[in-house]
Amino acid sequence: MSVMKRIVNYTKYWVFGRKLYLLSQKRTVNSRFDNSETLKLIEFEDLEVVERSRPGYSKMALKYLKNRDIGICVVVEDLIVAMGWVSVNNSSKLVYSSYFPLQPGTAWFHASWTSERFRGNGYHKALIRARIEEVSMRYGTDINVLTNILPANEISVSNWEKMGFLRIGYLQVINLLGRRNIVWPKNWDL
Repeated sequence: MSVMKRIVNYTKYWVFGRKLYLLSQKRTVNSRFDNSETLKLIEFEDLEVVERSRPGYSKMALKYLKNRDIGICVVVEDLIVAMGWVSVNNSSKLVYSSYFPLQPGTAWFHASWTSERFRGNGYHKALIRARIEEVSMRYGTDINVLTNILPANEISVSNWEKMGFLRIGYLQVINLLGRRNIVWPKNWDL
């Protein structure tokens, strides 16, 4: 492998987008929730449960919480079985959340996961819906929502499409000397 290929690594993601004000009618999420499951906002006090649920992930969760990201999880029997995060830019200028550029009035849904043994229960769609509702409640409904998903993650792509999001293009994430950067198409207009 050439030195350049080791230094620069390209990853292609689908990017999905939607304006929240299009969500005038609420739809139910098809999930198999029963009384043992709870949707919950993640707080600093939950880091021990995060670590117990997904070893090693509490450091990332701490980073997101310090960044004032909104974290929502599904809890089953004192374990977090699914989790997703939101970064919101409600300022008047461009800001970065991790490597992702957030235009004013934009929310970025990121870092979603479901524990393998709990997949197929509708938790991912429930997290999408819960994050939409949380962002709407805190910031109103006139906000763009974006997410980026590896094209090979067909189940996640399908869930976002079922929730009414549209593919708006590809995003190139470039890992250059250990730092992520985005090649952001300038012609995207939400």
